[in-house]
Amino acid sequence: MTDKPYPILFSEPMVRALIMGEKTQTRRLVSSPLAKLEAGRKLAVREAWRSPVILDQKRPVDLAEKMPRESVYYEASPNEDPAQGLPRAQAGRLRAAMHMPLAFSRLTLTLTGVREQRLLDLTTRDALAEGIIGRAGLYAHVGAWRFEDGEAKLVAPEFASEDPYEAFGKL
Repeated sequence: MTDKPYPILFSEPMVRALIMGEKTQTRRLVSSPLAKLEAGRKLAVREAWRSPVILDQKRPVDLAEKMPRESVYYEASPNEDPAQGLPRAQAGRLRAAMHMPLAFSRLTLTLTGVREQRLLDLTTRDALAEGIIGRAGLYAHVGAWRFEDGEAKLVAPEFASEDPYEAFGKL
């Protein structure tokens, strides 16, 4: 088994769910190269990001060699925490997750298993492990909630449901 982490793409809401510990499994097509990996393999999370505005014209591959990871603004962490990277005010243009150099990945996951499952066989437990969050009897993916001062506020009610399974279907 190789030590080099395998790249895996996640959207902003799913990265937030990973950071919060709400997302513990993910689904990929059976034809995906991820389906052929073995348990124990490390996965490097690629997410939407920004480099400093003065480096907007540089290609991501060129930035990986010269720019420290602390200079990256992670789109899924808009809280201005210096430990999370570059402040938003200094960040340049948005760059797609697929173009994130592995050197800038801040999250490394460990693959614990691979199983084949039809999407229609998804259980409520699976939906919750996928990052569906429940508060006050409503369920929605993490991106539909805003968390401030320990409180959760539903900001995208169109993605909410009283059933976690239905909320997953609205992703």
